[in-house]
Amino acid sequence: MAGNAVVAHHGSVAVGQANHVNHVTHYGGSYAPPTFPAELGVIPRKPRHFVETEALARLAMATYGFETHETPYIALVGGLGTGKTCLAAHFARQLADSQDLVVWITASTRDAVLDAYAEACAYVVRPAPADRNRAAERFLNWAESTKHSWVIVLDGVREPADVRGLLPPRRANGLTLLTTRRRDVPPPGPAWRQVEVGGFTDDECADFLWAVVEENDLALWPGEIDWLLARIGNLPILVERIASRAVETGDWPEDIGTREFSLDAYANVWTAAAREELTAAVSVALPDAGVARAMARLLSMLPPGPFPVAAFTSDAVRRHLGDADPEEALSLLRTYSIVDGTDDAPTWPAPALLCVTWGPGTGEPDDLARARVVADGLLESWPHSLGDDKTTDSFVDSARYMIDISLHAYQPREDSHGDAPDIPPLVFPLIATLGNSGDRWAAERLAGKCLECVEGPDADLDPDFHSHPAPHLCLRLRREALRWFGESGHARFETLKLSELVAQYTTTLGADDVEVLITRSQLAHAMTTDRRPADAERELAALIPVLERHVDLWDEERLIALGRHGIALAKARPDEPPNALDGAVAEMTARLGQQHRVTAEYRIALALELRARADDATPIEDDLAMLSEATAVLGRRHPRVIDAELRFATTVAQGLTADALTRLCGSWRACLGYTHPLALVTAMAVAQRAVEEAADDATARSAAIAALAQETVKTSSHLGLDHPDVLDARALLARYSGDAWSRVLALTTITADWQRRYGGNHPDAMRARTARNAAEQAAIRGSGPPKGGG
Repeated sequence: MAGNAVVAHHGSVAVGQANHVNHVTHYGGSYAPPTFPAELGVIPRKPRHFVETEALARLAMATYGFETHETPYIALVGGLGTGKTCLAAHFARQLADSQDLVVWITASTRDAVLDAYAEACAYVVRPAPADRNRAAERFLNWAESTKHSWVIVLDGVREPADVRGLLPPRRANGLTLLTTRRRDVPPPGPAWRQVEVGGFTDDECADFLWAVVEENDLALWPGEIDWLLARIGNLPILVERIASRAVETGDWPEDIGTREFSLDAYANVWTAAAREELTAAVSVALPDAGVARAMARLLSMLPPGPFPVAAFTSDAVRRHLGDADPEEALSLLRTYSIVDGTDDAPTWPAPALLCVTWGPGTGEPDDLARARVVADGLLESWPHSLGDDKTTDSFVDSARYMIDISLHAYQPREDSHGDAPDIPPLVFPLIATLGNSGDRWAAERLAGKCLECVEGPDADLDPDFHSHPAPHLCLRLRREALRWFGESGHARFETLKLSELVAQYTTTLGADDVEVLITRSQLAHAMTTDRRPADAERELAALIPVLERHVDLWDEERLIALGRHGIALAKARPDEPPNALDGAVAEMTARLGQQHRVTAEYRIALALELRARADDATPIEDDLAMLSEATAVLGRRHPRVIDAELRFATTVAQGLTADALTRLCGSWRACLGYTHPLALVTAMAVAQRAVEEAADDATARSAAIAALAQETVKTSSHLGLDHPDVLDARALLARYSGDAWSRVLALTTITADWQRRYGGNHPDAMRARTARNAAEQAAIRGSGPPKGGG
């Protein structure tokens, strides 16, 4: 700064350059006038890798024009480790060159503030009162009346009472800035302007880390920064500690490049000393109230990223807090900036510092019990609608973490047979939500992981589970794993394995067991998907009366079975109206409501069946309006929503071009998977549209056929050449074949594949045989029988 840096202390003033004391002058009988500009207190040094953050820009905007206008008090408010002091110090250093007096005060207590004011008074008022309180008052009077410009920074205010009555006057050419974790220190009103200080943005974090990498010659790939942030968050204090560790050891944490978030991600990146330091800081920062500390320990079990607030205001959490109000506990933690979030927001950011302090992998003895409380809270508050992707993802991420904690804690032992592992019931809505939000592979994998844990080391010795401690749990997990494998296009495999399960568990649990009945319902649905609707209809017709004897008429499973029966009938009798499905949807609407997820799914199914029976001129607006309503309930990533959106898009009534259809399908590739049969169904529609648009353009026509052939090869490599949708695509390619006898040969092979898979009396096999015979007759008429033929 221009001028001297001065540290005043009880009548003695240290004079020198910033952060360096040259000599001390004692003012006794003679009082030399103060010199300006001056800096009182020691402003923290600028960090080696300082990042100009968005918060600094907001601070500059908040203080703009204070030299000429009366400015509100400025409060930098943020949690522990967000860099409030660093920002305030940078701002103070900038102003030191242009202001007459800059006073830096470490304001952790009221006494500290009074001491600092008295010391400041000793510099600007000579002689200064000997009494500390009078000297502090005199300094504030001086700040109000002086012609000199000044900036006073109160850093680290902990309690509102510490600065009550001690704030400098508001005036032009004077600015008061304080930093605090307490959101109630700046009271509401025009006299205050609050500047929020949060974590780094992704760009700010990248700037900081790259500066460290370049200075210390460390290796770091650009993608690893994203993985690092996914593990520790973007809190400046944590990012700085990670960088410091990398500088000390010469490398980043070992698991930085792994794509999966692991339970010990926090534990692996912190040294014991760093965790001890952070734990001590968090303990000091927490409010004294026991309920707030108990809530903080629950929040520490969360993974990085947003968490659903509803889970922590649930009855499960209330019971854990001894019937204390969880909303009050969250509000108190928010007041202390331990957690961050806005009122009425469904999700808040996870408090990374708490996770470092007490989270999984930190050696806390009650982590499994706390995880179970959080799991129960998630289960109680699980959303009925998946329309909000951000909220859905917050539930999913939190739930996956809780399940991983439970599975990690269960270690199978040779003597553990007979002890069922404690798998939280949360796993089932989690599996369903994973699958229904586009991640079928994760749903199948999670069910498989839980199943491996449940079955234990003796599963192969007891395949029928006659003595297993949790046969119903095993059946549900097996059924869920098969469900989502089938949803990926493997309906035939699902049908075969579900048939085995039904036979196996009918022996083990009995034919009237509800879980066995539900498995039969899913088996019938898989049959319909595998183009066996007549078999499915017979199975469901026999199942529904039995199911009704064992469940309430309002039970979802009974209504789902009714809906599946209606779909099977509609598929088996395509020339008749889908009356059974229409009736099932009407009953769902009456009993569950139109906004229920089950009703929404089967409304989509009904609309698709009606559209399949409509002519090309039938308007599609009503269908699209219904789909919009269902999407609000199910979410855009739900398999039924994607199915309907793509199938409606391929209708003539929608009027989309081949290019538009291609782009639409491409936008859903990530959710569908690159070998999902629905992508092939859409590719067939695209090819037909493209061939029509090409007209006499042979090049464009060939390109469209080649694109369909490529999609068919890709899908068949995953699902097999005899998958029903692959067979349909092969038939379409044969239809576009230029040579009549080549077409006959292709259709002959396709007919044989249909008959081998389903038998000669299957409707698709008969249609294929008819098409093959028609193609042969056309070839004979066009060029005569092939040589050597009769």
